[in-house]
Amino acid sequence: MKNVILPLVALTLSMTACSYKSPTEDLDKALAQHQRELDAILYQGGQPGKINLYGVILTDESGYLRTDKRISIMQTGGMGARNVGVAVVGEKNKPVLSPELKGESSQLALAHANLSSSGYINLGCENLTAEDVQGLQEKKQQPSEMIYVSYAAKKVFICGDQHTSGVSVSIIAQDLVLRDVRMTLTGVIGSISVKAQNLELQGENLIGTAGMTSNTIGMDAPDIELSVAKELSGNGSLMLISEGGALVEKK
Repeated sequence: MKNVILPLVALTLSMTACSYKSPTEDLDKALAQHQRELDAILYQGGQPGKINLYGVILTDESGYLRTDKRISIMQTGGMGARNVGVAVVGEKNKPVLSPELKGESSQLALAHANLSSSGYINLGCENLTAEDVQGLQEKKQQPSEMIYVSYAAKKVFICGDQHTSGVSVSIIAQDLVLRDVRMTLTGVIGSISVKAQNLELQGENLIGTAGMTSNTIGMDAPDIELSVAKELSGNGSLMLISEGGALVEKK
């Protein structure tokens, strides 16, 4: 009988040793989890800009709003420091979609109508045809270093790379034509605001914003607003993209 008891005692002691837990183990785990959560707050990257879409570029499918198939949206949080990864897009930064146009004061609406009632603006397009600009005089744009840049005309043509840093951009047009556009804005505040009665898409187009890289805090990207009142045409596409700024630690 003694020969049986001894192995059982040895097995019991062995199992007890394997299951031994330090008195501080739970506390250590809790502190480590708390530190990870704190790092995720302190060292996360910036938020993408809010993307607001209004008007005929949206369709209602069984009570669910979708963008026209030619328009796509992408939002990405900025990369954080200390291996916390990419910031999760917050609820307040997620896109706003509305088939109703955003309201504005009658004074502002009149100002927009007056600004865009005549002429055309050409931003980077070559070989515009007589048909493209029929009955319109070109409105020359002077180079500007202002923090707020506005383009307003009856017809606006935009082609190629249009990169701006640290400013807000406003485009107001009765007819807006985008031809293989890559319009980007990098900054800590501001927005790209596009309002058109009619939008024509030719080729692959991109309108994007990005937050600036920082070593102190994750910088949010500027917002994007696109409003089309009457018609979306053309066989091209348009991607609206916004990415929060990366946070990098000082070396």
